[in-house]
Amino acid sequence: MRNSRLIINRLPHLGSTELRRVMRNYKSIYMGLFSTPNRISESKLNHILKSIRELKPSEREYVKGLFAQFSSGGVSRQEVEKGIRRLKGDFNDGIDRLEADKLESSLLELLN
Repeated sequence: MRNSRLIINRLPHLGSTELRRVMRNYKSIYMGLFSTPNRISESKLNHILKSIRELKPSEREYVKGLFAQFSSGGVSRQEVEKGIRRLKGDFNDGIDRLEADKLESSLLELLN
């Protein structure tokens, strides 16, 4: 982060705690402005899961837990595909193929 070094050089009067706080705020603002739509945030995932009325609350929690395993700051296309394959292959999770297909189309639509 070359830009972060510029900020550090301009703020020599701050102590380490204040500097860390400034950098954390800077990073969150920077990432919010310049992040790419290649990942689905946890809040968007929750919204999509609630919009699929066929999913029971326990199934929603299962899917959230499944994607939390793969997720590192949001769910990527590759993680969606991997998770959906797992849902379609596991007949004991209570999620049928139609629900998995609906979830897959909703998530991939956000990533396009």
